[in-house]
Amino acid sequence: MPSDHELTQCVVIDDHVMLLELLVGAIRGVPGLAIATTATDVSDAARIAALDRVDLLIVDRKLPSGDGMDLVRVVRAHHPGLKCIVIAGCVTDFVCPPDLMDCVVSVIDKAHACDALLAAVGNAVGAAASDAVGSGAPDNFHSRLTPRELELFTMLGEGLSNKELGQRFGISTRTVETHRKAISKKLGQSGAALVRLATLHRHGGLTADRIPVSSSEPSR
Repeated sequence: MPSDHELTQCVVIDDHVMLLELLVGAIRGVPGLAIATTATDVSDAARIAALDRVDLLIVDRKLPSGDGMDLVRVVRAHHPGLKCIVIAGCVTDFVCPPDLMDCVVSVIDKAHACDALLAAVGNAVGAAASDAVGSGAPDNFHSRLTPRELELFTMLGEGLSNKELGQRFGISTRTVETHRKAISKKLGQSGAALVRLATLHRHGGLTADRIPVSSSEPSR
């Protein structure tokens, strides 16, 4: 196993906490990568710059108190070899500042951030994209669910309550609970982990042939 010194030290910055967690979860298994820390605002720049080593920044272009590229400048001043992956609301509108042309290695669309980020990080670290998937179970998760379960699982990613899901599908709350227990058992995810997985699916970060293995126990 590589030592911490040999791993690419990565920092992920996004002000949307749920998306931040999804992004970190999507790339955590990339070979040769270590998540040094996470941040949510430009004001975190000094803290990040003070780290012993930062090799890769994954940063949202628009942050609450300013431009994410300003944060990149502060960090790169302390870590000259820094590489940066920018997450943008609209890739076609992003114009890389001339002074950061040699730093920005990829720009990805926030709407498809998880899958795109996995490939971009693999390239930045030097890992093959196929190796960056990690230890997910290599079977088609769609085939584990009935059409109704898959439909409900997809809608679960919108953050709806059981009552709201019941109203959406025209079924009782108890029936929704039964479906959720079945989905939990089939996917090996329960509670908040299942909701995070459904959200990841809606963000495009969960493909039909890849589902992460969770340490949580399925619902009984």
